[in-house]
Amino acid sequence: MEKILERIMSTEIFASAVVVLLAVVVMAILEKICRGYIKRNDPDHRVMSMIRSVLRTIRVLVGILVVFAILQINGVNISSMIAGVGVAGALVGLAMQDIFKDLIMGLHIVSDKAFKYGDVVIMYAQWENAGSYQVTFRNDDGTVLKSGQVTAGTVPTAPSSTPTKASDGVYRYTFAGWSPSITAVTGDTTYTATYTATLLPVTPSEPAAYPAGTIAPYL
Repeated sequence: MEKILERIMSTEIFASAVVVLLAVVVMAILEKICRGYIKRNDPDHRVMSMIRSVLRTIRVLVGILVVFAILQINGVNISSMIAGVGVAGALVGLAMQDIFKDLIMGLHIVSDKAFKYGDVVIMYAQWENAGSYQVTFRNDDGTVLKSGQVTAGTVPTAPSSTPTKASDGVYRYTFAGWSPSITAVTGDTTYTATYTATLLPVTPSEPAAYPAGTIAPYL
């Protein structure tokens, strides 16, 4: 019994009780300040629920800090626990970043006082043009065959006439397609005509007029 009383009256227990008491007092003062703010500045109760949610979060954080403080006072090593809580907090922050964005946006809406509790808010969708891009069709020599703006996400139409390329005396050229292949537009694009080269057959030249008694050469 004496050991129990001695333990209860120890410095660690007294310090732990002081920490708990301070936490309770701080939370009571904070809640009283919030209630006064709501009463003075929020007659329509627009921010009351949000403030209550923030207070709940603060209570949880204060409770965690109090537990860590009591463990530290009583000689428990909490370094690994703090590291684990830090990692868990980072993961929770990443997972809840969208919620935090919505919370900040909600505070912004409430501070603007655009509407009050009980108002009916009607929202309409607004559609915007997806945009268009410059699409150009060029021949093998760089000649522009067709050019214009095409709506994003649609497939451009190639020139109606088939591109051609003149023979150079050695090869005959046949249109083979466009490079790159024509697909849905996602940005400014230039398509270039490509050709298949076919070797021309070799034929002798026509004989020219030569003096009598000579033989015309063939090339």
